[in-house]
Amino acid sequence: MMLAFPSFKRHDLAQHLAQDPPGWESAYLAMRNDRGCGFAACILNSWNRRLCLLHLYVDSQMCGQGVGGVLLNTLLNAPESADAQHVWLETKVDNLPAIRAYESMGFRIVDLEQTLYGDCPSNDTALYMSRGLR
Repeated sequence: MMLAFPSFKRHDLAQHLAQDPPGWESAYLAMRNDRGCGFAACILNSWNRRLCLLHLYVDSQMCGQGVGGVLLNTLLNAPESADAQHVWLETKVDNLPAIRAYESMGFRIVDLEQTLYGDCPSNDTALYMSRGLR
């Protein structure tokens, strides 16, 4: 599928950090020069040993410099991730920069869902990716 232009997600990091309860078990903030430049958070579903990557954001000025990979590796090597069999994430099907980055980190596309963002054909399509662990 060819897109006229790529899609980029924009998120307010302060809003995610202020969630009560946060909705994740582990979260990491990447810093450079005393400034946050990336954020990642996950939760482990023990019944299927799936580590769900809920958030992975990198400051647009830091994209392509390995921040996302460092955050992902930090999550995957954390003690709370030791029981995980695989890691699972979701992004929008038109978020090509994210899809390419995840593929470069060993993820593969495993599913699509057209109702995640609302049950309407004109809404965005969710793309799920997975990567085995250990």
